[in-house]
Amino acid sequence: MIAALLIWLQALFGPRGLGQLLSLEIERRALREEIARISRENEALQEEIRRIREDPLYLERLARELGMVRKGELLFIVVGGGDEVRRGDLQTTE
Repeated sequence: MIAALLIWLQALFGPRGLGQLLSLEIERRALREEIARISRENEALQEEIRRIREDPLYLERLARELGMVRKGELLFIVVGGGDEVRRGDLQTTE
């Protein structure tokens, strides 16, 4: 009887007992949530790649947000909100 009780206590509170099981379950849930978050992020990035490859207007918009201009265009940057205008550093795309 005492041996059975000791085995039962060891199973519940030992290094591989109930506490460890609960800890592993919490870790498993956290990892599943992280996997789901990363999967959603991956899907969004795949969609971004698709748009860049297939939508020339989207690609142009991204390039212009980076300050790029088409060949032959001039980029003017207004400094300080006043009337002063200067020619900015130009990057060209074709």
